[in-house]
Amino acid sequence: MTTSPVKILGLSIRGARNLLIGSLVVNFLIVGAVFGLGMREDGPKRPSGGAFGEISDLVAEERRERVAAIMAERSKLRRELRRARTDDWREIAEIIGATNFDPQAVSIMLHDYSDAHNERRKAAYAPVVEALSIMTYQERSAVAEKTRAFVEWRMTRRNR
Repeated sequence: MTTSPVKILGLSIRGARNLLIGSLVVNFLIVGAVFGLGMREDGPKRPSGGAFGEISDLVAEERRERVAAIMAERSKLRRELRRARTDDWREIAEIIGATNFDPQAVSIMLHDYSDAHNERRKAAYAPVVEALSIMTYQERSAVAEKTRAFVEWRMTRRNR
């Protein structure tokens, strides 16, 4: 009685072993690439929250809820600012792409956009001033340090 060779997934034992080794090598390469991309140092790390984000974490417990509510309002205003800015640029793009190009209309739109954008930004920073005004000197100092770190990070990113 002859025994037939053992087959795994239609491959001989040697072929199955080589397939397993090849699969492991590919998996290790993928895992290494993912970790390598995640671990690479590409300049200083961005401070969490940006210039004014997460400042409620720097405030004493008795004021934290109020500061968090103020900053949540700022986040809402900033979302509205981004939405309005996007809408404005869509409108500007329509004027630029019109068949009858009107340079004066584009100039007026850009001027109006600039004015509106500046007003919206002022409104978005008003809650920051309100939150800072209820903080103690030590809390504001911590916010100032966080803001300095963010500015330094941004300058190193832009000067590359």
